[in-house]
Amino acid sequence: MSDAVINGLVAGGLTVVGAVVGWLLSLLAQRRADRRAERARLLTQMQELVMAIMQLEVARKALQFRWLSPKARLRVLSVAAVEFWSAWRSGETTWQSIGAAYAPSIRVVDTWLHRADDAAVELLGPMARVAATGLTLGMCADPAIAAAAQALTDASIEDKGQEAIDKAVRALRAAFYPNEKPTGNG
Repeated sequence: MSDAVINGLVAGGLTVVGAVVGWLLSLLAQRRADRRAERARLLTQMQELVMAIMQLEVARKALQFRWLSPKARLRVLSVAAVEFWSAWRSGETTWQSIGAAYAPSIRVVDTWLHRADDAAVELLGPMARVAATGLTLGMCADPAIAAAAQALTDASIEDKGQEAIDKAVRALRAAFYPNEKPTGNG
């Protein structure tokens, strides 16, 4: 074989090897970029889930304060007592008038119960948002993140309390950042 043929074969072989190496390097770069994009998507979903849970918790606290707190119940009972007293004292003071006096006070309590129920229905929107964002994150390929997202969603929707939610948030963060050392903040 002549030197020109050998040089041609070597150059062609180097070109093929170079093309294969270039293709492999670009494939690796694309996979790294895909992993970074997936990580960013998961981070966005995690943040959306935590924000949805915070909104649900604020709505729950408002419902509790406005309709279910001891102060709210005392206010309703006070108004019902005034209604009873007014109805009873405006007529005769007989046993029949006592029975009739219960009607306005029962209406006060019944109205309060219906309005409290209507206010509780307003929690359905924030609960649906928590469920939707939790389901999306719970379907990711990483089983640790999926399990932590499901636990966090369950703790919030089932209203297991702030401690359970905080614990689930820490578990989700630990699943998302497995190499991060936990801080002493809880």
